[in-house]
Amino acid sequence: MYNKTNLGRLKKMDSLAPEVMKAFWAFDKAAVGDGAIPVKYKELIAVAVALTTQCPYCIDMHAGNARKAGVSNAELVEAAMVAAALRAGAAVAYATHALSDCISGLDARVKSLGFEGCAVGASSGVNDNLGRLG
Repeated sequence: MYNKTNLGRLKKMDSLAPEVMKAFWAFDKAAVGDGAIPVKYKELIAVAVALTTQCPYCIDMHAGNARKAGVSNAELVEAAMVAAALRAGAAVAYATHALSDCISGLDARVKSLGFEGCAVGASSGVNDNLGRLG
């Protein structure tokens, strides 16, 4: 799926939707250009976001732009660790939803509805019905 030659299709997209693509390129340039946050730090932010969203095109482009802006290897690695910590932190935070049925003492009611209990409560739609349990 990831193939740098696909980026050549951007010109085709420009021709198929010229107004929208022109607006996109202007927005992108303004967002990543120098401002209250210097370009170097914007590119570090972009690398971390690209790693989090797992966009290989964005990773390549923004890592290259970051290097051109003077970002060191140590800074790139630290930005990557921030991205990793945020992804891991999100999983830990979402785990609290998986435990909500057990913590609130509703596990028996969840089971009475035909589910296996708190292990599936967060992902089975059970939480949508908990308010109706009376």
